[in-house]
Amino acid sequence: MCRLILVVLLLFMINGCGPGGGDSSSANNSGNTNEPSVSTKSSSALEVFAYETQRVVNLSLSIGSEYTSSQKQILLYETQKTINDASTPGDIIVYEALLTEGVSNNNGSYETTLTLGGHIDSIWIIIPAIAYEKRINIINNEIILNITKGS
Repeated sequence: MCRLILVVLLLFMINGCGPGGGDSSSANNSGNTNEPSVSTKSSSALEVFAYETQRVVNLSLSIGSEYTSSQKQILLYETQKTINDASTPGDIIVYEALLTEGVSNNNGSYETTLTLGGHIDSIWIIIPAIAYEKRINIINNEIILNITKGS
């Protein structure tokens, strides 16, 4: 008797939970499948990155001797945005998505290889010690930059 109840219960569950089964409140009258849909409102870099479109970019940076021969911190960011805050005078500049950071050698040279998403066509190079902030375009998967006074 117990086995019969289990078999009937199992058949009821199979028929009730299969395609088109269940209660009427979950029925889909639009003709679409019962698969959940995903909606995204933002198109941030994390959402458009795909490993299939990543690329290797070579960076070669040279800091001129007029900035002294000591080592300099170098920060590479993907984006920059300006925030207008009424509670502070002026604009606030924020760099986002740190790609990498490093230090130049005593001769002012810095070289690295970056793996970037295909959607990145430029990066921000920041060198705080010499107040250098500039957006640099990536051309043929290379960035070659010589920084001198006035550049």
